[in-house]
Amino acid sequence: MNNKFLFDNKEEQALLVEWWKNLIIHEKGEAALLRRCRKVSEIYSCRSFYNLISVLNHPVNKDNLAALVSISAHVKINSVDYSFGHQMGQLDKSGKQKIKEVRFRKWINEPQGDELLISTIRLIRIIDSNVNLVSMAQTIYYWNEHTRKKIAYDYFSASEKQDQNELQKVHGE
Repeated sequence: MNNKFLFDNKEEQALLVEWWKNLIIHEKGEAALLRRCRKVSEIYSCRSFYNLISVLNHPVNKDNLAALVSISAHVKINSVDYSFGHQMGQLDKSGKQKIKEVRFRKWINEPQGDELLISTIRLIRIIDSNVNLVSMAQTIYYWNEHTRKKIAYDYFSASEKQDQNELQKVHGE
């Protein structure tokens, strides 16, 4: 299981999802505590952070994982159909992107740490806490230039794909 990248294989992804399910179903008090965290350093005093570290059995960047742990407590539904970036770029019922471009641009330029933690929690609330948990985990844990480019591509291509699907429906294709 000790591959080069965390959450890169199905086994680690399954461990993350099982840890999250346990958190939101059986450890509601701990999940509530994590949802109140506004600084990465506050997460170090939460038991579930250390539970995930022990379950993963992989060397980790503790600050990145701490942010991920707190953000995961805000996820209500693990929706695996689309990537996290795609989910943010999807259109709502009125035909507007769920996450406005201005907010997305601000978020994508956040430095890793407390600012990223707070702004990601806001985004998750906007998309009704319906998130691809593994995709979000990979994004937050590996917050770097490559990740930002990938998530921007997913974000902007999401609404474009929905627009194309709507046109096909209108034209009977």
